Amino acid sequence: MVLHNNQKTNKLRGWICFFAVCLIGLSSCGNMTGRSSGGNDAQGAENGDGQNPISSNPEDDSIVLGLSDNSIFKLKRAKVLQNDLSVALSLSKEELCTELGDLDCIEEVHKLPLGDTSAYIDTIYSPIEQAIGPTIAIMDRIATSACGKRVEIDLEDPANAHYFNFDQSQTNLNSNLKEKLRASTTKLIQNAYLREPSTDELDDFVELYQTIQAAGISDPVTAWSQASCISMFTSLEFLFY
Repeated sequence: MVLHNNQKTNKLRGWICFFAVCLIGLSSCGNMTGRSSGGNDAQGAENGDGQNPISSNPEDDSIVLGLSDNSIFKLKRAKVLQNDLSVALSLSKEELCTELGDLDCIEEVHKLPLGDTSAYIDTIYSPIEQAIGPTIAIMDRIATSACGKRVEIDLEDPANAHYFNFDQSQTNLNSNLKEKLRASTTKLIQNAYLREPSTDELDDFVELYQTIQAAGISDPVTAWSQASCISMFTSLEFLFY
């Protein structure tokens, strides 16, 4: 009889706990909904129509963009880096970078520091969770090689150049060369960052040419082409997504 009563008591306690958890859950959901609704109402009152304050005009300083609370940036791993460089520079994956003449930098030599796996050769089945010491240096190495290849191809045939449509014999910074520098910078930024350049960015890369020329470098056109390309494809804006 005592055992039977204990069983009934335990069942009753179980049901009480169950209903208590349900009530707590409903209360939490209600509070979250209230906070969410209040936030939306406030935003709607601020913007007039409840829409996000985003303007298509980048020069419109009256619009203040809200910051995401969940901004997560990831360093590009081997495959993503390889694909993005190949597309942006219009090079095949095999042209991007090689070590010792024929070993692919990404596919064979540096795949592990770039976050890839090597199950069959090195029995490494899981990628590294974060960048290690050589990772950034390797990314610089790959970008330097890929940019060098792109510059070489373009300057050999300026008429069909992808980015660097320059005459290497014309090094004076006249209005024509300035326009070419700006056009090259614009296309680089469009392909590297998938956006339009700002006026300050265009001016900065023209100033970069002046700095290179003032340093007495014998071929400032080639030096500028390599430096501008490398600086963009090793930037945080390109390497993270």
